[in-house]
Amino acid sequence: MAIDSSFEIRSLSPLEIALFLPLLGAVLYLLTTPYYYLAPLPALAIPFLILLDKRTEIGLFLIISLVPFSQYIQLSEQIGFVTVPKVVGLFMGLVLVLQFLSGQRRLESLRSNLWPALLAFLLVCLLAALYADYPQRAFDSIRRLFNGYILFAFVLLLLASGASRRHLEWVIILSVAASAVLSVIGYVFEMPLFAMNLEAESVKRAVGAANDPNFFAAMLIFTLPLLAHQFVTHRGLARLVASALFLLNVSAVILTHSRSGALVMGAVLLLLLLVYFPRLKPRHLGLLILVGATAALVVGVSIPPSFTERMQGVTQPHEDRAIGRRISYLHVGWEAFKADPVLGVGLGGFKEVYAQSHEARQFEKPGKTNKRSAHNTYLELAVGTGSLGLLAFSALSLATLYNFHKARRESLGREDATLANLAQAYQLSFISVLTFFLFLSALYLEYFWLCLAVSQLLWNRARESSQASD
Repeated sequence: MAIDSSFEIRSLSPLEIALFLPLLGAVLYLLTTPYYYLAPLPALAIPFLILLDKRTEIGLFLIISLVPFSQYIQLSEQIGFVTVPKVVGLFMGLVLVLQFLSGQRRLESLRSNLWPALLAFLLVCLLAALYADYPQRAFDSIRRLFNGYILFAFVLLLLASGASRRHLEWVIILSVAASAVLSVIGYVFEMPLFAMNLEAESVKRAVGAANDPNFFAAMLIFTLPLLAHQFVTHRGLARLVASALFLLNVSAVILTHSRSGALVMGAVLLLLLLVYFPRLKPRHLGLLILVGATAALVVGVSIPPSFTERMQGVTQPHEDRAIGRRISYLHVGWEAFKADPVLGVGLGGFKEVYAQSHEARQFEKPGKTNKRSAHNTYLELAVGTGSLGLLAFSALSLATLYNFHKARRESLGREDATLANLAQAYQLSFISVLTFFLFLSALYLEYFWLCLAVSQLLWNRARESSQASD
């Protein structure tokens, strides 16, 4: 009998061994644990790793698209700290390390004028943790902070090309819009998956697939400048889609009943009007009037009476217990900052400080912990890292704003209106996040760290184009 000699057994390459052995070990380990049902996942990861090796930015887009779905990204309730973005990020890190070792990527892509401020902020956080009153809380907060630094590095490495940046805009817009659709459905049909307080005495609030209505409102508002940019720079169907999604997100913000969201959205809408109205041509005014009238109608119909009542609480702080509690955060935070103004009590330490205060007992809720966040990122940093941490963070934020400004100025200098408008749109989105930081403890919000990297990429692109044209 003839033997087919065309079949050959070839040896595994070092790269294949590097991928295969850890996955095999993971399969065997999971089989010995109560989570044996997760054992097939490492095997399924092999084709995903191959895909990431070819198009690594797909993993980054997946991570960013899951930001508005934070309520449903856990792989298991028993091991809640293991989430889809973390697993994807781990795979991406493995692929990138192998690509660096094989020479496919170079560290030059990580260059940024933001690294000094980033490293200074991290150093202050580490020093504060070493002398912290609550070291466990401080080091756990630094662990979470590393996620932002990793996202910053991933964006610099993977989104240098113009096509990738264009995909990024729509990944953000469409993922937030999808969660916005779910929030409206959940609110209207009272679905607990996408709305909260359905059976409680407090007001019903849309939350989409996020885990907090205020954070969800911040995400919705973040997209408004990007949608305005799409409206101005595109025609036809793209412009209609941008208009529809703009109205959808505004309506969703209202349904969250977020008072801070309403204030920030009002400020962002005013900024958008000041920025874009002078640029509109006469033929666009009719469309703008139509969109504005439709927006007024949609907003007027979608505003529930409970939203108006909730907004009135802002003007009556002595009668609204939630507003009074937020005022107490400012008082406790100021006293804690004066007690340790240089390095603070450690990152994330405000919760511990507030829990021991007289105000916490005064505003105590039955069945609720007294360990509450400050609802103000800057106050959290002042208490946790002192004036040094607040200064480093402010320098980082200002440097990012300046990067956007330089990208816009360089682009206008060579008459690239599209890139200039995009830089300004991201700058406005970044300003919305910085404004929300006055009302929300959101240091780990992914869109903040995303904007840091995008500011660098846009400035790099503007400089490269200017050099090429000289």
